[in-house]
Amino acid sequence: MYVFDFYEPAPGILLHSGSGLITCPHVIALEEAGYSNVKL
Repeated sequence: MYVFDFYEPAPGILLHSGSGLITCPHVIALEEAGYSNVKL
């Protein structure tokens, strides 16, 4: 049994920054990595 056996993924990922300039590449990277429902 692993510690992640009890982990349930979040329904979405919300990223935030002041202008969104730094956050946009993070959104793209997460989507490219296979994460879905990523919001800015």
